[in-house]
Amino acid sequence: MLSAVEQNYGMTSLDLAGVYWAMQKCKLYLLGLPSFEIITDHQPLVSILNSKTLDEIENPRQQNMKEKIQQQFNFVVKWNKWKAGKRMFISDALSRKPVSDPPKDNGMAEVEVPNERFIVNSINSQPSKGQEKAEEFGDMNLVRLLEIAKQDKEYQKLIKIVQKGCLRKKEMPEKLREFWTSLNRLSIFNGFVLLNRKRIVIPNGAKDDILKELHVAHQGIERTKRRARETVYWPNIDKDIAQVVSNCDACRQRLPSQPKEEMLEEGREPTKPFECVGADLFTIGGKEYLAYIDRLSGWPVVHAFNKAGITTADVIKPIRKTCMDHSIPKISESDGGLQFASTEFQSFLKKWGIKWR
Repeated sequence: MLSAVEQNYGMTSLDLAGVYWAMQKCKLYLLGLPSFEIITDHQPLVSILNSKTLDEIENPRQQNMKEKIQQQFNFVVKWNKWKAGKRMFISDALSRKPVSDPPKDNGMAEVEVPNERFIVNSINSQPSKGQEKAEEFGDMNLVRLLEIAKQDKEYQKLIKIVQKGCLRKKEMPEKLREFWTSLNRLSIFNGFVLLNRKRIVIPNGAKDDILKELHVAHQGIERTKRRARETVYWPNIDKDIAQVVSNCDACRQRLPSQPKEEMLEEGREPTKPFECVGADLFTIGGKEYLAYIDRLSGWPVVHAFNKAGITTADVIKPIRKTCMDHSIPKISESDGGLQFASTEFQSFLKKWGIKWR
């Protein structure tokens, strides 16, 4: 006998609920077993119970039931163990014509449990009555987002639609019809609309700020999309991310299609120590140093300066000594710092026959 809630289940969710009920009913005999087999007449359950991870299951009800049973039991559903209903004589007959009505404690009415992801936990830290400071909410970003959501009329209409349901797409406001295909995956939690109980649906007034936050690391289109799929959602979010990243100069410079700068002339690499070197100035503990590195072996020569305000002459002196101790390089590489880009340093390199990069 199905409860009022269970009567609204889809067939896959209903069969999964049957598996869950049976495992809870036989819990005393199943707990602690190394493994046991489940035989079902509903073929889609095989992949849901066997191979799909929780993130791959989009239906929150199915996700919740699988999470509960896999935490308690070690089971497997074999492909060759699937049986059609007409071949499962005993269980099929009992399900169609039970000998008695089940007692009340055998019910499986669903209890909605909030998703435990970090973003929902943050939302859940709402202030109790009497708290006047917004800081006590927890995450100030969520506080601002909630304020924007409350002022967004379309967002509030979406909340009412999710709460009451909508039979036809035409009944929805035109600006909200993009949510029609995902309507059955939306839920309400503490003033926010969630997709699949883990992604916050972002109101229009906050989309630009969210895009900036998603794109702040300049990680490219695909990584930015993956980041968004864990936390936020709005219709056409993937398209908006692609447009923002495509228009970013910093991201374009990091594209794989951009050729990498060669260390030496094309077709050449250093063949002996100190043929090509790199130089750089750095500061540690308030003291300045010059690092002079052989590109072939990685051998470092470090010179410490005993004063601040290093001039070009101060840099040339240790480099000249290092060239005399090891060998004169053919190419010297450095950044465009004032000491290296100065006329004095360039004249020194030219005099010694060293090419600068």
